[in-house]
Amino acid sequence: MQMNLGLDVGYGDVKAVYQREGILEMLKFPTAIAYAEREVGDLSAFAGGEEYEYRGRKYFVGREALVGAFSTRSFEFMKRYSPLFVFKAVKKIHRRTGELVTDVAMGLPLSHYTEANLKELVPLLQRIEVGREVLELNARFYPQGLGVLADYRLSQAGDVNARTDRDMIILDIGFNTVDVIVVERGRIVKGESDTLERHGVSKISLDLAREIKVRMQLDLSEQESKDVLRQGRIRVYGAERDLAELVRESAEKYMDWLIQEVHSKWMARIQRAEKVIIAGGGAYYLQEHIPEEYLPLVHVPDHPEYANARGFLKALDVESGK
Repeated sequence: MQMNLGLDVGYGDVKAVYQREGILEMLKFPTAIAYAEREVGDLSAFAGGEEYEYRGRKYFVGREALVGAFSTRSFEFMKRYSPLFVFKAVKKIHRRTGELVTDVAMGLPLSHYTEANLKELVPLLQRIEVGREVLELNARFYPQGLGVLADYRLSQAGDVNARTDRDMIILDIGFNTVDVIVVERGRIVKGESDTLERHGVSKISLDLAREIKVRMQLDLSEQESKDVLRQGRIRVYGAERDLAELVRESAEKYMDWLIQEVHSKWMARIQRAEKVIIAGGGAYYLQEHIPEEYLPLVHVPDHPEYANARGFLKALDVESGK
């Protein structure tokens, strides 16, 4: 059986959404890549991590790659390795369901949603070669943030939800970027929307990593500090340390800073907005720190880190007539 897939390859996690027997299912794994080559005597050969041979080298992908992972905070990294993340997601879904993904919809940050990037990326996903396997897909790209809007406006069946043709601001808070989408009467105002590079929750992770290094003399990778942010704790010399208060302080500081950044560029739009949608993985950390004056306006979707992937899937289903 053939299947559509909505995919959000973020700088922190890869989020995938698909429909199985009328029910939405979700999965995610870290956006992490590490070389799988081992030196003589390296016992990791017995660790059981799956290797992927791509472009002449072997890699670990996802959680198995967290130790020694490459930095993910560049668009060039995403362009080079997106096919490998797509391949892993499709294979995981096939193992779960036995079904074959034939069409995939993904997003690009607004600042990178250009004709040149689309011409380069679409062919890379139409035919993905990993080891001896070849995966052929129909690939579509949408501007990042459009998925959040589609998720809000469309039902799972593809019908337009009532009273969603509003003036809105969407804050799609990812690991590395924040996409600010201006919506007027339910439609994106492209000229006023923008991507804030390096404004995502990686700033919280970096702040945490600095504090942990000072307090515990412990160096953390980007992905490890992201886990601390998510879990609020860390294990040091076998003992678990509670870092919930440090995480709270860092999140509040980040939220105050981000609001000032958004205010400085979109004050007039925010004042007239009927709804402010906060989505992306950053919504998890920030929804408890939303200023009181925003609370009547704010909508945080269920499982906000999957909002783009859900919206891409809904848009793809509508376009393909499913």
